[in-house]
Amino acid sequence: PATNATGAGGDQAGLAGDYADPDHGSLKIRRQASGLFSFSLEAVSPNGNTGSAEGELTAASGAYTWRNSEFDCLLTFHPSDNSISVAQKGNCGFGMGVSAEGSYRKQAGS
Repeated sequence: PATNATGAGGDQAGLAGDYADPDHGSLKIRRQASGLFSFSLEAVSPNGNTGSAEGELTAASGAYTWRNSEFDCLLTFHPSDNSISVAQKGNCGFGMGVSAEGSYRKQAGS
């Protein structure tokens, strides 16, 4: 799939880590040697369908974005203290009823 990250400048201290949402979804963010952040997201619907996305993020005015043009998908990541809120535009190629939207809480020890 055609993907790219958008944004410019800045750094988010403590952004890297493992996050989870109440519906058993997970979000992993890692800082790469290049200084960019990579992410891997697994979303789960209430009926058990799943969807996933991964790619690179860069800072954009306190938020991070990732776009998948194949599915007309835009994910926006808004970090705060020990959580990240994710907003989704488009279906992102996820399973039926699956959305990445929600609040992902940072897990202890990550």
